[in-house]
Amino acid sequence: MPLKDVDSAERTQRLALWLWGGVPGAFMGGLLGILLAATRGYPEWIFLLTALAGGILVPLVAQTVSRAGGGLVGHALLPSGRSTPGRGEYSYAASLAARGRYEDAIAAFENGAQEHPTDSTPLVAAARIAARKLKKPDEAVALFRQARERVMKDPARAWAITRELTEVLAAEGGDPRRALPELARMADLLDGTPFGEEAVRELAALKAEFLPEGEKR
Repeated sequence: MPLKDVDSAERTQRLALWLWGGVPGAFMGGLLGILLAATRGYPEWIFLLTALAGGILVPLVAQTVSRAGGGLVGHALLPSGRSTPGRGEYSYAASLAARGRYEDAIAAFENGAQEHPTDSTPLVAAARIAARKLKKPDEAVALFRQARERVMKDPARAWAITRELTEVLAAEGGDPRRALPELARMADLLDGTPFGEEAVRELAALKAEFLPEGEKR
């Protein structure tokens, strides 16, 4: 009988671990997927995969560590009358975007940008929504420019944002020549770096293709 009691208690604890670890794990995994869809351009159904992974991995890891630590992790996952739920800094904005509430999502990302004035992530996410979902290139360009100003000390990130910005100017605006001033500015600001050299090459190629002979210099 004592053995049965021990087995029953272990089974109960395992069930509790899967319940209290799996549900938050799936929730946080889903939020991660939503954030990836909004900020990285992944397909919106990616949150299903990340939610499944989170729901499986969190309780598995908790159970393994709990065994090694005498059950402390398992007890930590169980409700104790108080909770400190965690979430990604921009998960609410990302969830709005996933539900098609694009204007609200942009506003939420902009609020996040105010709270984190050195982070370009929320502004880039808002710019992508404006460009891809709302088809508002001017708003997207303005947001990309704000994001780029935050990372000018990081040439790689500044150039990556510039590439997206110029794509919006060329594709959405319908006139690739609109990208010329942006490329010229980056060629100057990133001079002496591989990204500055790339800006010079793209600027030259764009001029050769779209400017009259007398305006190419």
